[in-house]
Amino acid sequence: MAAGGSTQQRRREMAAASAAAISGAGCCRLSKIGATRRPPPARVRVAVRLRPFVHGTAGASDPPCVRGMDSCSLEIANWRNHQETLKYQ
Repeated sequence: MAAGGSTQQRRREMAAASAAAISGAGCCRLSKIGATRRPPPARVRVAVRLRPFVHGTAGASDPPCVRGMDSCSLEIANWRNHQETLKYQ
């Protein structure tokens, strides 16, 4: 019975080795956790240059599209699609 157990063990090892060779797992292995996690937010510098205000182009009720939220936060609003409003900190 011990000989049968070692044969099965050898078959398992060979199957695992051939599966690794076929899938290419030996050369570049990706972590399952790392594939679904989002990367941490990147630090960026944003420079905004506004065009000068011209009286005839915008209505009096139009809010500004670039707002300073506080000393280190900025919001750029897209009034057509609110999901595309950008906030920088």
